[in-house]
Amino acid sequence: MFVLTSCMESPVVDLTRVRVGGIGFEGATLVAQLQVDNPNRIGIKTDSVTFELQARESGAASNWTRVADGAYSQQFEVAGRSSSRVDIPIELAYSSLRTPVRAIIQSGRFDYRLTGQVFIRRPIPKRVPFTQDGSISLFESR
Repeated sequence: MFVLTSCMESPVVDLTRVRVGGIGFEGATLVAQLQVDNPNRIGIKTDSVTFELQARESGAASNWTRVADGAYSQQFEVAGRSSSRVDIPIELAYSSLRTPVRAIIQSGRFDYRLTGQVFIRRPIPKRVPFTQDGSISLFESR
């Protein structure tokens, strides 16, 4: 097992996009698109993905407020020397948007920061973090 551990490279997780998945009366669903690259010869299997979505306070360059967090418990596999795209749904209640509501009203957009971890289950348990800042419009099409 020591040889396997020392030869394993860490998978690379990139947040490639956050988009609006749907808008309802009480909230919206955002979809975070992760790209998981496996540089190893053997496949990997995940357990879950955890995340926290923050919104930038209107007019404040460095103040962020948590608006949603959760876990995506669907397992997925990435073959050896391959990559896989995973869509993570994020349920966003309008009541949690007190912080970015001014920006949304003014421009229909808000700045976000999404952080999280992909939990690799096999072949070796490992946590792979990801983070991304961006801006999203609640009125963009899919």
